[in-house]
Parts: sequence; C-alpha cells; structure tokens
Amino acid sequence: MQTIDRSKTQVSSTAGTYRKVAQFIGDSNTTGKPVRVLDFGAGLCEGTRILNHHESNYIDAWSLEPFAKRGVSPHFRSFKEVNGKFDFVVNNCVLNVIEDLHERVNTVRQMLSVLKDGGKAIIMVRSHSAVKSNKTNTPYSDGFVNSKGTFQRGFNTNELSSLVTVASHDVEGTFRLTKTDLGNVGVIVTRES
Repeated sequence: MQTIDRSKTQVSSTAGTYRKVAQFIGDSNTTGKPVRVLDFGAGLCEGTRILNHHESNYIDAWSLEPFAKRGVSPHFRSFKEVNGKFDFVVNNCVLNVIEDLHERVNTVRQMLSVLKDGGKAIIMVRSHSAVKSNKTNTPYSDGFVNSKGTFQRGFNTNELSSLVTVASHDVEGTFRLTKTDLGNVGVIVTRES
C-alpha cells in the first residue's frame, strides 16, 4: 500500500494566492468591522498570517491544520475544535491532496457547515495540467503520487463545482457557486441567508 504524507504538501509557494484572497476579502467587507475567516487546511499557517496582516486590518483569521508540522501551531488541529461561524472560509490547494473522495466530500461539508448566512467559502485547487507537469507522478486512486510521497489530483472548474454540489446536499442551507480566478482552479460558495 502506498504511504501518503500530507504534511509534505505544506509549502510557502501559495503566498501570492493568499494575498489575492486577502484583497478580495478586504474589498468584500463593506461593514468596516472585522470579518472572521477560517483558513481550512492552513499548512504552515503562512496564509493565515497574510490574511491577518492585510492592510484593511479588518480580517480576523484562524487556522485549522490537522497535519501540522513540528513547530507549526495552528489555532485548531481538529475540526471538532472549531467553534462559531465564519464570514469566510479559505481552502487553498487542500482538496487536491486528499486521496479519498469521501474525505474530500466531508471536508467540503465541514467548510460549508461553519459559514454564517451570507458567508463565502473560497475553494481553490490545482488544475490537471499543473498536476501532470510533475514528471515523477505514479498513478494512484483518482490522481497521482509524486516522488515526495504526496498525493495530487488535478481538477477543472466543472469537477470542483460537482464535488461542492454533492457535498452541499447534506448541509443545512442553500448555496450558490460562482467561478473565481483567485487561484489555479476555484469557486466561491455563498451561503444564502
């Protein structure tokens, strides 16, 4: 059986995307009050820091990372620890490293379940071409395992939208999806009031 090490997927190269997301959240906040943000699958928590230090100063970002590397201290290490509802949930290149479809669906359900009415989940994944560009990939499940021992699955917008739609059926509320170009492939899911 293939050994998958999710902690090795935690890299700092997502900083540019987090800056775009922070700007989007800052521009979306018309209240002038801090918005509560959950960085779901925060990795090294660098994205959480970028969100918290955005120039608007109206972002109160929290991190969730169950596979935290040594020396990394997320706010939550388990979804069971997450409390309250959030204005935004950010999920940047997390679903594409989960090798089990049922776990991917459950991850989306968890994200949607902690959104406030009117809240938005910003979900971004790697594209098929970005994943296939790694020449050391070995087919595994519905994706690949690379030479570092990490799983990667590429998506297109329709595949990501379908995953979110399936997951949303078991979450109370109504959700609207729109495409976003904040990341490689992405959608914004709004919880309707």
